[in-house]
Amino acid sequence: MVILLGALALAGCKSFSKETASDKPLVGVGGSGVLVGLGAGTQTQVLGAVGSPPVALFDNVVIRTYFATNRNQTGPSKSPAFFGNQEAGLSYGVADVSIPRDHRLTEMEAPFLGKWFETPKRHLMLLDVSTASRDQVIAAIREKVSSTKGKSALVFIHGYNVSFEDTARRTAQLSYDLGFEGAPIFYSWPSQHELLSYGDDEKLIERAKPSMKSFLADVWRQTDAQNIYFVAHSMGNRGLTSALAELVKENDTQTNARMRRLILTAPDIDHAAFDKIREALVSTGAPVTLYAASNDNALWFSKRLHEESDRVGSTSRKIMISQGIETIDASDVKNDLIGHSYYAENSSVVADMFYLFQTDLRAQQRFNLKPISTSDGTYWKFKPMICRP
Repeated sequence: MVILLGALALAGCKSFSKETASDKPLVGVGGSGVLVGLGAGTQTQVLGAVGSPPVALFDNVVIRTYFATNRNQTGPSKSPAFFGNQEAGLSYGVADVSIPRDHRLTEMEAPFLGKWFETPKRHLMLLDVSTASRDQVIAAIREKVSSTKGKSALVFIHGYNVSFEDTARRTAQLSYDLGFEGAPIFYSWPSQHELLSYGDDEKLIERAKPSMKSFLADVWRQTDAQNIYFVAHSMGNRGLTSALAELVKENDTQTNARMRRLILTAPDIDHAAFDKIREALVSTGAPVTLYAASNDNALWFSKRLHEESDRVGSTSRKIMISQGIETIDASDVKNDLIGHSYYAENSSVVADMFYLFQTDLRAQQRFNLKPISTSDGTYWKFKPMICRP
């Protein structure tokens, strides 16, 4: 394991995650009865029962993800918008994502000229979306969980300006890059997927919280998962942390013990709101890891919209240091212009998350981090890395 972790941090940045999907040909009948393959396009089907994922041929791996969403269903006629941006009742299903075998760690490979040029051999692409009943999806998650050694589940909640399709792709990418062998699960709330719709997204995630809580309760209590990794990004942290804080108070001690890790990435939450739920989040004893940065321009914009209220995911003026929470300052890692997606797009951060999924090492034990001591306590920063710091 030590050699493997070192290789992830220092070797060629290429993902070497265990291939958890079939090596059989992709062209054939998928689990939903849909013919899938190069040129077949992405399709949506309603399942009588959750079948097997498509098989793989073109030097690719197929990752099956499980989801719930309160987006409206638009159907295959509006592909690739399998689910739209309007609110609706809660839907459940599975989404199969193809990842090329030469996938590069942190990359979301896509054709430069658009979706018409997607191919499983080269691109990380959504193949198939199938809806099913709540009981069918929970049963399918339970079956996947029970088939893995750790009986584990990864639950991901996306942030502002994200589509259903990109959420499925991101969930699969994280699962693959982190070498995760359990059930990859996501909840997709109806973000408008528009840069200028921040205010609308704030209202939509607030209204999605009851449905999100219901789904998270099902995953926590009904799937037999013994090790659950909760991950949220940006505005998605508002829904996840609020729902978890309520569920922690409602669950018994044995159920709460199933939370293995809580990972908050670039959370778009103000400090006052977070302080109200912080105690509940750390009360289970599961490590809580917070990734933040001073050069996150999306959170700078959010702060301006919220009357200069500092965001928990920003370290530009105030750093969240609290008992039970390990804050990792990612300001020094290589990032894009907006500086908001480092949690999945920077190899140093993904390598650190790999530690969280594959070991019990705390921040002070991980060789890629250095402690920063302050009068309020200690937080951590990334050491310079060979692998694209």
